[in-house]
Amino acid sequence: MFAELGGAGLLYSINYERLVRDDLGVRVGLATYSLGGVCGQGCAFVSGNPSGSNSAGASLTFVPLTISYVGVRARQHALELGGGVTLAYADNVGFRGSSGSAFGAFTVAMAGYRFHPVGHAGFEFRVGLAALAGNGVGFTVSGPATFGVLPSAYLSLGAAF
Repeated sequence: MFAELGGAGLLYSINYERLVRDDLGVRVGLATYSLGGVCGQGCAFVSGNPSGSNSAGASLTFVPLTISYVGVRARQHALELGGGVTLAYADNVGFRGSSGSAFGAFTVAMAGYRFHPVGHAGFEFRVGLAALAGNGVGFTVSGPATFGVLPSAYLSLGAAF
């Protein structure tokens, strides 16, 4: 079990990983975010409501599913190479009560360092770089149908048992 900042869950995620072999781990995680905001008088023209403010919010859920190879190791120190998919679900309430939802999937690639106890329980630490790729992600994406890549660093702390 480990908590991860950045990486496959975007901002953070709580994860369970099982080593199915000494050099191969399979992970499932969960991250949920709630976003909200209020658009005041400056949005009257856009929203069509000249008399007041409007609020909007979204609920986002990410489920990272990855496989990691940790076969290049020296005792508890390992190079981690992995990839997989992050499933994403967005449910929102937009201006003036409009709502909608969407489901998507992003490809994930990661490479980093892992400190992992060998053959017994103990502290686990991971640090590295990850990239999510797919439609609607990235720093220069102009719309939800535009393909992009979003790189990020990740830091994980957890326990092996």
